[in-house]
Amino acid sequence: MTTEKLDVRSDVPVSTIWDAFKALKIPYQPTERQLAFHNSPAKYRFYGGAVGGGKSKAILMDGVAQCLTMPGWNVLILRRTLPELEQSQIARFRAEVPVKLYSWNEQKKTATFVNGSTLRFGYLESRGDETRYQGDEYGCIMFDEATQFDLYSWTYMTTRNRSTVGGRTNMAAASNPGGKGHAWVKKLFVEKRPAPGMEAHEYNPSDYSFTPAKLTDNPHLLRKDPDYLKSLERLPYGLRMALLEGSWDVHAGQYFDVFDRAEHVKHDVALEPWYPRWIGIDWGYMHGCAAYWCAERPDRKIVVYRELVLSETPVGEIASEIASLSHGENIETIYLSPDAFAKRSEERSIAERFSNVFQANGMPSASVAVNSRVTGWRYLHDLLANDNLLIHDSCSSLIEKIPQAIHDDRPGREEDVLKQDGDDEIDAWRYAVCSRPRTPVKPRLVRLAEAVTSDDPTGRAMQARVATARLNKEFVTSVPMRRWAAVQ
Repeated sequence: MTTEKLDVRSDVPVSTIWDAFKALKIPYQPTERQLAFHNSPAKYRFYGGAVGGGKSKAILMDGVAQCLTMPGWNVLILRRTLPELEQSQIARFRAEVPVKLYSWNEQKKTATFVNGSTLRFGYLESRGDETRYQGDEYGCIMFDEATQFDLYSWTYMTTRNRSTVGGRTNMAAASNPGGKGHAWVKKLFVEKRPAPGMEAHEYNPSDYSFTPAKLTDNPHLLRKDPDYLKSLERLPYGLRMALLEGSWDVHAGQYFDVFDRAEHVKHDVALEPWYPRWIGIDWGYMHGCAAYWCAERPDRKIVVYRELVLSETPVGEIASEIASLSHGENIETIYLSPDAFAKRSEERSIAERFSNVFQANGMPSASVAVNSRVTGWRYLHDLLANDNLLIHDSCSSLIEKIPQAIHDDRPGREEDVLKQDGDDEIDAWRYAVCSRPRTPVKPRLVRLAEAVTSDDPTGRAMQARVATARLNKEFVTSVPMRRWAAVQ
């Protein structure tokens, strides 16, 4: 098939082009999974998961196919940085697509095909780079290694996805699990739900498709490099699950890699009324507010037993809801995010407004939460690693967000969790758990009752006398001696 024949068939679907690639000497015959990706009718397509599935090549060849089948069509392929772009997609394009089919503009990183279609290679390294494409129009926009981008980049570029030459505008992406964009990619394409920061009405599940692929789905690579599979099988658990199995629950870069739902999430968490209880709150209005109730058991396990997540809710309503949920419980302390204590001109601070409602309901005023991020994250990690932290299964938002927390890859920040949209839950969790490390002591009356076990009245009286003496002795020895200055 010649390019002239392709030029005049503007209605040729992408799924019929692959035989023409062979005639054009383009070395690409799609695998079964790649073909499923190419043929998806969804407006937004995602391909990948594990490594070796041929995701980057599928992205490139899908763009080439669209250019060859639609005269005047514009396609944009994006990577995070220019060096990544040059070493991957541009290098592969220049090596595998015959130069007779296009002319190349090095400055613009753009190929113009003989039918007038263009394939541009771009990058979005920093926030604001998206505006370089302001005013442009592309019938297809593709994100290679999509989890290296944030949701803002994807959302902004949807405004550039338009065409004046007809055809079905579309966007596509490919990636492995992990990276700062892991959460939004997983939400939109894997779970088919709105990403953090999106309203429900902004998301239509039928617009999105996910085509998973593994190395074992790519016979071309298995045949060329049979030892590659063995090297992946030897990777550490987190990397192996992400790169070999394509798991979106366990992935590279995951901060809380010790989190195990089977071990840490429970339905039955017996809590005695006398257990110390406290609350941690990350306040926010537009970006949301999250609160967690905690208790500590005598075995030193901390239990997160209740969750409240709200957005665009006034302070008074949030505080009233917290007070209502806490009715009948002895809440000792309420830790509130430090920013809530900032004074706003002559107005009362957010913390003061919370405290007024809490005090009116017989609860303590808000206290400043500990805000040492790195120390806090490591403390949470250690608690999980040593099975000293349990989460009630009703805390669904927290359970969902913990596996999505990833290391900040900026130099000097590797021990921190990367700040992302929608991280209110894990911040509130950190405030709650890390602001009050303490081991509970059973109340005196509870310990006395446990010591008196005899059915005989005389025996009970003797046991009570012995237990009382022991408790009195413990109390005396536990009170530090004061040194009083001599009165002259």
